[in-house]
This record gives sequence, structure tokens and C-alpha cells, in this order.
Amino acid sequence: MQIQRTVPIVIEPDSDLEHTIDGFREVQHALSEPCFNGGKPLGALALQRACYHQVKGSLSAQMTISAIRLVSAAYASGTSNKKPAQRPFLFKKARPCVVPGRKAWA
Repeated sequence: MQIQRTVPIVIEPDSDLEHTIDGFREVQHALSEPCFNGGKPLGALALQRACYHQVKGSLSAQMTISAIRLVSAAYASGTSNKKPAQRPFLFKKARPCVVPGRKAWA
């Protein structure tokens, strides 16, 4: 049996990190309304095809794709929990910029 643990890491305040997190949140805001799509949320690939060229440049390509996937996943989560979004999400809180997948731990 594998055990998975979450370990919080406390990082000293850094202006570059805060700038990156703010940029990530701005990309999420820019993607939220197109992803909402009038109540019929777009999947990650459809959102990427529709909006990538509009939001690229302020973050690295990997972080931009992560933002696209996280926004799409937020809408998909609400739909799968039978609580679909009634309006575009705001993404106010700072969230992880890059979410590692299974390969990151192998």
C-alpha cells in the first residue's frame, strides 16, 4: 500500500514569487469567463485551443498550460459534484502554480 502525504512548505516572502503568483491568478481570471462558456464549461483542450494565444507571454508555457488545466478542472469539479457554476469563477486565493502529476513522483 502506498501512502501519500501533503507537506506544507513555508517560503520567505519574495517579490519575484509574488509577481509570478499574481500573474498566474491574472491568467486564471482571463480564462474563467471563456471557460464558463455561458454555463457549458469548456474542457482543458478546448480552452487551450480557444485562449492560449490570448494569455501566453506573461508566464512560462508550462505555467500557462497549468493555469488552463486548473481553470477547466475547477468547472469540471463543480459539474461532477452536481453543482455546476452559475457564473464565472473569480480565483481570489493564491493557489499552487504547478501541480505535479504522477510522473513527478516516480
